[in-house]
Amino acid sequence: MPASPDVLVLLSPPHLAGTAHQILATARADLAFTLAHDLAGLEAALTASEGQRVRLITICFGQVVPAALLARCGAGAVNLHPAPPEYPGSGALHRALYEEAASFGATAHLMQLPVDSGPILAVERFAIPANIGHRSLSDLALSAVVNLLERLAPALTGQLPPPCGESWAGRPHRLADVMTLAKLTPYMPTNEVRRRWRAFRDGPESPLYMDFQGLPLHYRAPGRIQGWFDGVQDGHAHGWAHDPTGNPVRLRLVVNDGIGMESLATLPRPDVAAAGHGDGQCGFVIPLEGLLPANGPARIDILLPDDEWRRLPGAPRVL
Repeated sequence: MPASPDVLVLLSPPHLAGTAHQILATARADLAFTLAHDLAGLEAALTASEGQRVRLITICFGQVVPAALLARCGAGAVNLHPAPPEYPGSGALHRALYEEAASFGATAHLMQLPVDSGPILAVERFAIPANIGHRSLSDLALSAVVNLLERLAPALTGQLPPPCGESWAGRPHRLADVMTLAKLTPYMPTNEVRRRWRAFRDGPESPLYMDFQGLPLHYRAPGRIQGWFDGVQDGHAHGWAHDPTGNPVRLRLVVNDGIGMESLATLPRPDVAAAGHGDGQCGFVIPLEGLLPANGPARIDILLPDDEWRRLPGAPRVL
């Protein structure tokens, strides 16, 4: 296995970098760290670390790292992949739900090309809850990645462990191939419709559609929850969300498609009650401190996890 690193380069989306860096730095405080969020940043980090033993750790990074950059990582390169070895490549969440898999998880493996083919160092698995959709399964997979990172942090910052003995199940899938399953047809068997529905229905931009004589009819969740994202005032997102069933509405505020902050809509809104939406205990005020980017625009979205992950009307807003 590769030697212990002098420098660790962490390549991940910005919304994961802070948590991942904290976990790894706690495991080895004397190690030099560099954070990168894209391939240009990775190349700059490698250039700045010439002559040192560099280890690359990628976490939920959606692009292929070229072989030329991997070759410059003298202390090895490890990817933490938000899917188990049974699902190499893209579209793993959809495929697992479509195949009615009993479990899902996350994989840590050495990086080599083609993607998702390197020796597997460790796997974290969990049971897939009944009736879950792909967005909620993605949340659980991300938690499995964090658990795996915490478990492996001493090895990732020091001497890597030997392969654990697990193997990848076949060749990596392409997302374009997986997305063909998002198509429904009028005479498709009922069970096939149910499997595809579960695998693709979630979200305001669900890819699920009906092919009716060559005309694509895209699915849009009708939704039961009513509400409105009023906008941002004094550093807080304001609005209301009412469920006619009487249950408090769970919200997920997401900035620039990153990790979200959850909240409940339970604050008093007399104006909403006066308009006939229940007792008015359905307002929300969500602080944005620490969520907005230091530079550039912020696209603020509010999703409804318990209503097929629909978008709350009035969202998104761009600051």
